[in-house]
Order: sequence, then C-alpha cells, then structure tokens
Amino acid sequence: MRISERHIDAIHKHLRRELPREGWGIVAGSQDELQRVYPMSNVAAGEVRYACDPAELYNTLKEIEAQDLEMRCIYHSHPPAGAYFSETDLGEAWIAAWDAPAYPGICYLVVGFQGGTEPQEMKSFRVENGKAVEEAVEIIHERETQS
Repeated sequence: MRISERHIDAIHKHLRRELPREGWGIVAGSQDELQRVYPMSNVAAGEVRYACDPAELYNTLKEIEAQDLEMRCIYHSHPPAGAYFSETDLGEAWIAAWDAPAYPGICYLVVGFQGGTEPQEMKSFRVENGKAVEEAVEIIHERETQS
C-alpha cells in the first residue's frame, strides 16, 4: 500500500479526535493512487469497536463514485492496543456465509495508540481466503509527488 504523508496526517488527526473511542474512515482513490480521506462516524456502543451509520456509508460511497474514484482502504484505530487485525476486524472484513471479502480488493489500515494519545504504529492488511495478510506500507513524501 502506498499512501502520502498528508493522508496519514489526516487519518491520524481524525483518529486522535475520536479518542478514547475507536475511529474509522475510508480512503478513496484510483487503482494507483489514494486521493481522499473520508472520516466516518462511529455509531458503535463502547470504546473498542467501530460501526458505520448505513446512511452515511451509502452517501459517502455515492460521493466517491460521483468523483470517479473507488473505495481503496478502510482505516480504523485501536486506542488501547497495537496495530493488529483482530478476530472482530476479520469477521467484519470476511463474509463467512459467502466465503468472500466484504469489500474485494481493498486494504485495511490499522493504527495502534497503545493506550496513549499519539499513534504508535500503523499496519496495512489485505483479506485473502478468510485470513488477514499484512502488507508493506510505503509512505510517499510530498516532495516525491511534486513535479
């Protein structure tokens, strides 16, 4: 997964605002480039889970499609823990009854706060055959993207 520093900064800013609760959002883009971060509302009860507002998700996906982009990544935080793909995360990402991913082709970015107020680690995962597979995160520095 390749992501720019400014998108990481936007994700971290959003997730800090959500503390001590989990935060989540979507990153949209084209096949080769992540272009826009969409912070989403967490409607789950408690602090250690996230859930979407179906209407907000629908409207966001419509906006992404209208901009000729695709959902490329779902990000979320683990405020009290590290960046790992939990059994709950896997259960949301893989639909066992269909033996298929909930959102084919996307990555899942997990940001671990380890009980603090600043992100401590970040990892990216893909879901393949019902299992989470960690993938490298390549951070694109702004000067690399300017012509």
